Amino acid sequence: GLDAGLAWRASAESPWQFGLVARNLVGSDYETVTGRDIELATQLRAGIARTSERATLALDVDLTENDGITDGDAT
Repeated sequence: GLDAGLAWRASAESPWQFGLVARNLVGSDYETVTGRDIELATQLRAGIARTSERATLALDVDLTENDGITDGDAT
């Protein structure tokens, strides 16, 4: 699949960063060795991070619901 992302920081001195990523922009379908079909649908995720001299704290969240690998599971 094709992925694309961007990151933004207000200034070089800012401790805050924001990001957005789109995965599987070109969807794909696969068949497993057991004959099961798996579809890779487009996924969107956003994130935020704060960096200090000692550590980086980051959080990201899925913006789209994704099918799980097993039937009935969603993430």
